[in-house]
Amino acid sequence: MGEVTENAGSRVRRLEIVVLVVILVVAAFFRMHRLDCVPPGLTHDEAANGHDAAWVLRGGRPLYFATNYGHEPLYCYLVAGVSALNGGNVNEITLRLTTVLCGLGVILGTYILVRRMFGVLVALTTVAGLAISFWPVFTSRQGVRPVTLPLLLVPAAYCLWRGLESLSGQRSRVWLVVGGVLAGASFYTYVAVRVMPLFFLVFTLYLAMFHRARLSDRWPAFVLFFVLMIVVAAPLFVYLHTHPGAESRISNLDDPLRALAQGDLRPLLSNALSGLGIFSFRGDSQWRYNLPGRPIFDPLTALFFYGGLALALWRWREPRYALLLGWFAVGMVPGLATGAEHSIPRLVAMQPVVYLLVSLGMMELGKWLWRRGRWLRWATAIGLALLLVWNGWLTLHDYFLVWASEPDVREVYHTNLREIARYLDAQPDQGPVVVSTEYPTFWHDPYIFETVLRRQDLDVRWCDGRGGLLFPATDGDVRYVFSASADLDTALGEDLWPEATLIAEQRLRSDDLNPWFRIYRWAGLADLAGRIAALAEASPVWVSGEVSFADNPLPGVRQELPLPVKFNNQVKLLAYRLNDTRFAPGDVVELVTYWQAEGNFRQDLVIFVHLLDAQSQERGGQDVLNVPATTWQAGDVIIQVHRFTVAANATTGPHYLELGWYDRATLTRLPVLANGEAIADRLLLHPLEIK
Repeated sequence: MGEVTENAGSRVRRLEIVVLVVILVVAAFFRMHRLDCVPPGLTHDEAANGHDAAWVLRGGRPLYFATNYGHEPLYCYLVAGVSALNGGNVNEITLRLTTVLCGLGVILGTYILVRRMFGVLVALTTVAGLAISFWPVFTSRQGVRPVTLPLLLVPAAYCLWRGLESLSGQRSRVWLVVGGVLAGASFYTYVAVRVMPLFFLVFTLYLAMFHRARLSDRWPAFVLFFVLMIVVAAPLFVYLHTHPGAESRISNLDDPLRALAQGDLRPLLSNALSGLGIFSFRGDSQWRYNLPGRPIFDPLTALFFYGGLALALWRWREPRYALLLGWFAVGMVPGLATGAEHSIPRLVAMQPVVYLLVSLGMMELGKWLWRRGRWLRWATAIGLALLLVWNGWLTLHDYFLVWASEPDVREVYHTNLREIARYLDAQPDQGPVVVSTEYPTFWHDPYIFETVLRRQDLDVRWCDGRGGLLFPATDGDVRYVFSASADLDTALGEDLWPEATLIAEQRLRSDDLNPWFRIYRWAGLADLAGRIAALAEASPVWVSGEVSFADNPLPGVRQELPLPVKFNNQVKLLAYRLNDTRFAPGDVVELVTYWQAEGNFRQDLVIFVHLLDAQSQERGGQDVLNVPATTWQAGDVIIQVHRFTVAANATTGPHYLELGWYDRATLTRLPVLANGEAIADRLLLHPLEIK
């Protein structure tokens, strides 16, 4: 009899393993299917992670990454490890493959935890939901870090549970030590983890109040759990405390909490109501993370979720249900604070619990129907299986067919930029390439190119042709790439088109928001130099310390300088041109300035142009730079368009254009140099007459 029972148990275990393997295979399919083209490009967040992972491969070992508004380090180290297996090449596949592996790890960890707490059937149903549902599939295919949070949080919770249920005090201590280390390590995953210590604390207080006997000989081990969590997490918080400017993203997310601190409860209540509705009413509104407004569950699955939540509330005196409720409540805090927007990544900590609650609701209904007759048993099993199949179909349809093909998604994921990279990869030409794009600053589109461009022999430079143009210092040809969203400003046409030849035009989808890009070859450096020299002869500049401008200033008040004029040995003014010198209020002034870089710099510089009346009151102007200084090399020529409207209250008479540079971070102006000495912090250009 015992042998028969043992054989039956072995068959059940083998069946369990087979089912689990099938679920993992299905999960891998949902996460790896068309991974090279869905999502259809890269976001700036993903590109920043690729850049940082490449830095790790080059030897960087930061405790916290300051790029992209600051972010925790674990994910980038994992990407670096996966990319090392790919020959040290960081690309969109290694980025997303890392997330896929993390997502599969979350499924396996959730299975082990739920099996321990609720048994095999609940565990298999839970991970089946995680395998094929839209939310976990989505978070397991992006090259971003949120999925690493449950990857560590689930085993930390498992260790906590094992420490609670262990009969041996020594074994309990071992489990809680490991759990404390994992809980502390989770702080290096994603910012939403900052609230999760409340989950561990609330559960411990619950045990102390309602199950004191289970803590009687374990409280030192529980204290050790929290001590280790704090010790492991401490280096990160010490770093953030000593580098207060490193983490700027979190300050962008706490506006409702700041309003609450000032006594205004309305923003928090509004966000909380929208956050509560994400499961069945209205979900995340961002194309980057969701089909805007799509709730996490379809109506039927939502009923099982609410049923599981009600069941957990009904059985709250059982520690396993109390653990779920605490995890769910604390995990909801980021969503309640910031609302449904961005909820897909911010609520990822409670993802395993959400699908466990669905499973509990399904199992409870299944058990009730199972006891009502044989035919209901088959109907129950078939019905639950069909519900899982339905959720899988919804994911395939909503994610791969609808979401991935939406023009807004292709824009958010910069599909056009990836196609430009593929075009350049396929061409034999080398040498400098200037790409005009909407986000030319180095931590935006250039980071995307770092990840998606395969070849390393191109000198890729950046500008936003809608207001600026870069001419690299080279004796050879230059290729220019303009996309539909960053085509060349008409005021710059006379400097590029006469010597430019169209060599290719690539069209993407007709419904794309950025549907084409064009490639030109340019070989006109000598002609450009001649045009600038001619302009310089008609480009007077002065320096003056005047606050009030006289029509006939005293001799020596204004000092005329010969061009070029240097600003801090970083850039020099070569020439400028104006569309006119006489304007009326409401007219548009168009100033084009010509500059040359003196070296390579990492500063975020800005040009300011102000139209001043006789009393130095500003009557128009613009602060702008469409060719980021971070892309300059010594000898490059930069052309910038300044276009602004003369203020309606501008008075009749002469007005004065002041021109200069400043550092965006410090607002410090660059000095004007004459004979190597700083003599001013601005230049005055040709006066304008306001009619």
